[in-house]
Amino acid sequence: MALMSLESERRVFRFGSDEISRVSMMLMDYARQPRFSEQLSMAEAEVFSDSDRFVDEILVARRSMACEEALLMWFTFERSIDERDSMLIDYFLQTSSHDLTPTQSAYLERVRESCLRPYEVLAGKGSNDIAILRDLWTDEIVPLGSSVRACGARGAGMAFARATIGANGMPELLEALAMPRAEMEHALFMLRIMHHDLRKRTPELSDDDFFRSVTPWMLRAWLNSFAPPRSFPAGKRIVQLKVELDGIRPRIWRRMLVPEAITLKALSGILERVMGWESYHLHEFEIDGVAYGTPDPEYPLPVHTEVDRRLSDFNLTKGARFDHRYDFGDGWRHRVIVEKYLQPEPGVAYPACIDGARACPPEDVGGPDGYRDFLKILRNPKHHEHQAMKRWGRRKGHSFDPEHVDIDAANGRLRRRVLIPG
Repeated sequence: MALMSLESERRVFRFGSDEISRVSMMLMDYARQPRFSEQLSMAEAEVFSDSDRFVDEILVARRSMACEEALLMWFTFERSIDERDSMLIDYFLQTSSHDLTPTQSAYLERVRESCLRPYEVLAGKGSNDIAILRDLWTDEIVPLGSSVRACGARGAGMAFARATIGANGMPELLEALAMPRAEMEHALFMLRIMHHDLRKRTPELSDDDFFRSVTPWMLRAWLNSFAPPRSFPAGKRIVQLKVELDGIRPRIWRRMLVPEAITLKALSGILERVMGWESYHLHEFEIDGVAYGTPDPEYPLPVHTEVDRRLSDFNLTKGARFDHRYDFGDGWRHRVIVEKYLQPEPGVAYPACIDGARACPPEDVGGPDGYRDFLKILRNPKHHEHQAMKRWGRRKGHSFDPEHVDIDAANGRLRRRVLIPG
C-alpha cells in the first residue's frame, strides 16, 4: 500500500472544510497536552506494546500520519481516561476557551457517534461517480456522500473506516485504514471469534459497542497488514483433499488443494471457510486416533496442540482419512480424504477450492438432525415456522438454496493465500 498516496487523498476529504480542519487540529493539539501524556502513553501501549517485534514495513506504518490520526481519533472519542469513564472529547467540549462554530460542533457530534468498522469501497468508473460502501460485517450496501476521488477510494478497496451521516444526509468516510483483501479476510475471521465470545458474556452487546471495544486490536491488525507476505517454498508438494460433511444426504463436499507443509491450525481455518462456516465455534482434528486442537486444562480428554503440527508430519498416503470436528454443540464432523499429491504450479495461489457440491448448512442450525428439520420447514410453505426459517436462513440477501455451491465465493473466503514462487 502506498501510505503517502492514501494519506494525501484522505486529507483532501477530511480537511476539505477550513472549519473542520481547524477543529481537527485543535483536537490533536489538545490530546497531546502534558496533562494527558500518561493516558496517551497507556493508550499507545495497548496498541504498540509489541513494537520491538515489528518489521521495518510496520515501523514505517507506525510513524505515518494515518496511524497517528487513527490512534488520536480513538484516544479522543472512544477511550475512557478517568474513573468516571469520561473521554477526552468530554474534557475538550467543557473547555470554555474553544469557541466552536455550528459546523464544527455538528462535525464533532457525528464523529463521536462513529466507530471503526470493516468496509469495502466499490468505486464507480468515472472520477466523479458516487462510491458505494459495503459493510463487511452486515453486508449492507449504501451510497457514500462523497465521490470516489474525494474519499480516496479504490475499486474493491478494503478498509477499517469510520462512516457517519454527513450534512447531505448520506454516509461519509471520516478516515480509512486500507488493507489487502487477504488480510481483511483474516481480520474478519478473528473479529467473528471475538464477537461470539463477547456475546456469550454480554448478550445485549451492540455492534457499535463491540467495535469500540476492539479498536486497539483493529489498529494492530491494520499495522500487521504491512508485514511482508508469507510464501510457501517452491518444490514442496500440494495435497488434494476431499472434505465431506458426515450425516447429511445428499452429500455436502468440497475438494481443495493445500500445501503439504501447512499447519493443522491453518488447515482448520481453510477447511471451514471453504465449506462455508463462519469459524466462530471450537474445532478439533482426529488423526490416527489422536486429537489435535487447542488444549484446555478443563477439557476431560487430552488434546495435542495444532499450532506447530503440519500435515506433512503424518506421512498420509493416498486414500488416507482423518476427521475434523466443528461446533461441539451441533456436532458437525468432516471426513477428510487424501486423494493425491501434486507438484505446485508456478504462479498459482494455494490453498484453493477446485470443486464441491451443495451449500453449507447455516450456523447453529442444530447439527444434522436440526438441518434436516430446517429443510423440511423450508419446503413446506404452510408450516407455521416457514417464514421465520426463511428469513433466518437468508445469506447475503439471498434465500437459502441447499443445492447451491459457489466455488469462486469459497476461494474468496479463504483467509490466507500462499503464493508458490515462479
